[in-house]
Amino acid sequence: MRKRVSAKLLLAFMCVFYVGANMAHPFTPTLFKNLNLPDYMFGVALACMSVMGFLIGPFWGKSSDVIGRVKIMFIGCIGYSVGQFLFSIAYNIPTVVIARLFSGIFCNATIICSMAYMVDNIEVKSRSRFMSYMAALSAVFSATGYLLGGILADISIRLAFNVQCIILLTAGMLMWLFIQDNRHEDVNAFVKNDIYKYERGSDKNSLKDSIKKVLLMLKDNNPLSAIKSSKSILTSVMIVFLISVCLANFATICFDNAFNYYLKAEFNFPSTYNGIIKAVVGIIGLIANFTINIWLSRHTEIRKTIIFVFILASIAILIIMQQTQIRTFIIASLVFYLVNAIYLPMQQTLVTINADADNAGMISGMFNSMRSIGQFTGSLMAGFAYGFGSRLPFIFAGIVFFMAAVTALINYIQNQRQKQVQLELSR
Repeated sequence: MRKRVSAKLLLAFMCVFYVGANMAHPFTPTLFKNLNLPDYMFGVALACMSVMGFLIGPFWGKSSDVIGRVKIMFIGCIGYSVGQFLFSIAYNIPTVVIARLFSGIFCNATIICSMAYMVDNIEVKSRSRFMSYMAALSAVFSATGYLLGGILADISIRLAFNVQCIILLTAGMLMWLFIQDNRHEDVNAFVKNDIYKYERGSDKNSLKDSIKKVLLMLKDNNPLSAIKSSKSILTSVMIVFLISVCLANFATICFDNAFNYYLKAEFNFPSTYNGIIKAVVGIIGLIANFTINIWLSRHTEIRKTIIFVFILASIAILIIMQQTQIRTFIIASLVFYLVNAIYLPMQQTLVTINADADNAGMISGMFNSMRSIGQFTGSLMAGFAYGFGSRLPFIFAGIVFFMAAVTALINYIQNQRQKQVQLELSR
């Protein structure tokens, strides 16, 4: 069986991953209702995953820099599958929290390394186009996962969980069997590196030594140490950009998480309806990324354009808040999702545009860690704010999108000044 280096093949296998990774979302509100869990748990559960994604993200990114992207993507798929199995047998708040924390350890590993793999194998001039492709495929196949999960959950939630686990395992196996890791030459350097050895001069490679190496890598590649070791990357421009990433993801998750629960709690929609709505959202995202996003990447300055995208998202949410009928509420929400689908590939392009093969894993890990912080705080806000008012999470989402726009404006001004300084120095 011949492996090969192929960004296009990885995109295909990521589609399988996106389907599996999103199957539980439409029936999670129903599951929590069946378990008689409090309303805030829909926020707490996602927050548990997000906080682990933040803590472990730099580790996965750095590990892939050292031992290869494909190995980490495979581990991520297998671990996520086990986490979803644990979620399927959870029966109270503590077991749900444990299952979500476990899934959170692995859920971002595949996404982080897929971005880094793209950097390894795609020229800078083509990255924007490929990031749009990835975002578009993510939208449509995530929606497919929503739809499939919703349909299967109406038959049996346990059946839906089992199919999800199988799909995630399949995605991992496809990557392992068919994708060539062009960073395999670094494995020996990792094994022989004195930093990751307790006994200098020893070439032992026992299970005990391997575990020690992994523990050392966890110690050396947590978010705080990653920030400390990334001073050359963390310029003021990058820091402000990462803050805008955090804010935008806060707003998206706050809206999206509350939206899913709102449909069940307020309108009593079955899981299938949630899945159908998300399928429509996926189609909208697909169209937006293959048309609007590609046009914007070719004809506008992305760092400037993203400011207006955030403003439009904020305005869209304000319009949603004025809707009182189910039909107009959903239509207005779909308009929001159209705008919302545009900004992620823009951020992915901006964070990878200056990355190279040596730091791609670290940069991707930091980017996804900041997304996780936003998702963690956004999901908590959605869960607890919902208890005070069912539309309060949407208001917070609108406000934070406007804050993201202001931060993106500051980032644009910073970048312009940096270019001006570089131009003057080059004269």
